[in-house]
Amino acid sequence: MATAIPTTTSRCGEPPEATPMLLPHARTPFERKVAAFASAVAQNLPTNCDILLDALGTSGIAMVVVRFDGKDGHGQVEGVAAYAPDGDTTDIPVVDLTVREVVFDNARTVPERRSLRGTIEIMAYTLLEHSHGEWSEGAGGSGELVFSAASRSVTLEYNQRVMTVRHHWQRFGDLSFPQNLESER
Repeated sequence: MATAIPTTTSRCGEPPEATPMLLPHARTPFERKVAAFASAVAQNLPTNCDILLDALGTSGIAMVVVRFDGKDGHGQVEGVAAYAPDGDTTDIPVVDLTVREVVFDNARTVPERRSLRGTIEIMAYTLLEHSHGEWSEGAGGSGELVFSAASRSVTLEYNQRVMTVRHHWQRFGDLSFPQNLESER
């Protein structure tokens, strides 16, 4: 069973709608490192989104749709489709761009060169982790991310799978069974 979660749209340059899962009472050095990393990634998202949407527009791509699916601790991009301004599908060109990558150890950003397609997929994973971190856990979730160069926005349509467990407990009265079933026949 999947539960539809309302579609959300955010514009590049704005902070993400969902706050990344931070550890409010980070006590250990590792918890503080995780919190600092998550915060740096969230602050870096608008910049990388702008870089990606600029590259899509320059490449003649109006929109990219990324389909994803995840459950049981595994999540993957199922497909990436690019569309020209006229609505026809088009290929994603083989071009490289430089984005800002956050280093886990010190939460600083460094330039990272990667392909346009690779940037699309990594941006999809990053946005999913920051808006629906559970998308690949348990029953998981599926949906689409739409990167629109024309409106400079990213739209997420997310379907959360929900597992329902019904528990029933009943005690039956004293059920006496014959000791020797053969003698009852």
